[in-house]
Amino acid sequence: MGTSPPSRGRCLNAGLILAAGALGGRPLLEQTISAQSAVTEIERIVVVLGAHADALLARVCFGRAESVRCPGRAVRGSRRT
Repeated sequence: MGTSPPSRGRCLNAGLILAAGALGGRPLLEQTISAQSAVTEIERIVVVLGAHADALLARVCFGRAESVRCPGRAVRGSRRT
């Protein structure tokens, strides 16, 4: 998304989110992104999307988070196939 990696020797506060589930009719992913986005110390938010990436990209507001696809992968323990 146009951000460059931090230079060597510099710490980066980042959030990593593995997409899953829903809570109260709102995707849990969207709530998690919103919560991490509210933390100003988190400089970069990365969301790892699996088998349902297209549906999530169409439905969820990612705000300042960037998405990374891991094609063909489902969350371990998922009941979906």
